[in-house]
Amino acid sequence: MLNKKNLKKYLLEHNLTEDVQKCEVEELSGGIINRIFRAKTEKGVFVLKQFLDKAKIDKNIRLSPKRFFYEKYAINYLDRILDKKITPPIVFFDDKNKIICMKDLGVNNRLDNLMLSNRLKPDVFSKIGKVLAEIHNKSFFNDSLSLLFDNEEFQELKFDYRYYRTMKYSSLIYARDELIQNCRKNKITFIHNDLKINNFFVLDNNKFCLIDYEGSYYGDPAFEVGYLLGHLFVYYFNQPNLRNKKIVLNFWNNYIYSLNFKHKRKLEENVVKHIGFIMIYKLVGISKDDFKFVQSEIKDKIISVSKRIILNKKVKKVNSIFNFLEQAF
Repeated sequence: MLNKKNLKKYLLEHNLTEDVQKCEVEELSGGIINRIFRAKTEKGVFVLKQFLDKAKIDKNIRLSPKRFFYEKYAINYLDRILDKKITPPIVFFDDKNKIICMKDLGVNNRLDNLMLSNRLKPDVFSKIGKVLAEIHNKSFFNDSLSLLFDNEEFQELKFDYRYYRTMKYSSLIYARDELIQNCRKNKITFIHNDLKINNFFVLDNNKFCLIDYEGSYYGDPAFEVGYLLGHLFVYYFNQPNLRNKKIVLNFWNNYIYSLNFKHKRKLEENVVKHIGFIMIYKLVGISKDDFKFVQSEIKDKIISVSKRIILNKKVKKVNSIFNFLEQAF
């Protein structure tokens, strides 16, 4: 197991340094099921991710050792099917120790930091929407991918934490169970499965990079898209300005327009419900610290709006969610 004491020796053994005395290492706080380190050497700045067998948040949860390979397979798969690379700059995969080493992308380039600092151009979300649609289009109804990314155990863990453990509102239970049942049925395309804001980095020329593929799965695109939009709508509800609205619309409009799928209407209905649940989860769930910038008064309003989105059967369009903002705020 990597730690700050043995990491320098590991860097030396893997030709990332020739002088351990010149190495600077730190353990990063990100990740609840992995250990992540940043190492600065005379050869560059690197991030090393080691996969844990037990979750930091609950030692009773046993994690599949195959997560490392799901991430490795996903990166290789996307590098093969996409014309423009969006995966992180990998230095090496250490299969024996289940460690991935990549070049550091810079915390200031992380999407959540860019959004909060107002340094982000909304146009990058047009690219994200188009690329996500391209991934889904190229992966639809592929039996070999379904077998390769059969990450069922980890997927159920995501359902548990996002939709069950934090869901304390009895009025939403039926809608939740129906939505998750649909997810389990609609295993039709490759999904990254963790499209949260801080897994994106925006680099030069508005190019983006997406990290953290260990949850990769052959699953429901509505689950994938609703998760990212849930994040984006929290930012919008917290600060309802034109820029944040354009971020949502740029992503969604480019995704749904580029998607080659005949059941778009039903997909969008499910996306809307996922958005409601994810907004609640992001404000009261295990990763609520990511949104501690949201004031408690606004948080209560967002949760109230989320419940209405979930329970109102007439709300079937992503763009209609903006109307709830006007009523609530």
